[in-house]
Amino acid sequence: MGKHTEMDKDAEFIRELIVEGTKEGLDTARAAGKRLGPLQR
Repeated sequence: MGKHTEMDKDAEFIRELIVEGTKEGLDTARAAGKRLGPLQR
């Protein structure tokens, strides 16, 4: 059971890094005036 706890912690840490990087990328795109979201038809 101990291994799952360590793997869960690692997975959560990696997930947080991905979320943080995504938010930073979106903020950078918004600051550059990029339009985000689905295309308007």
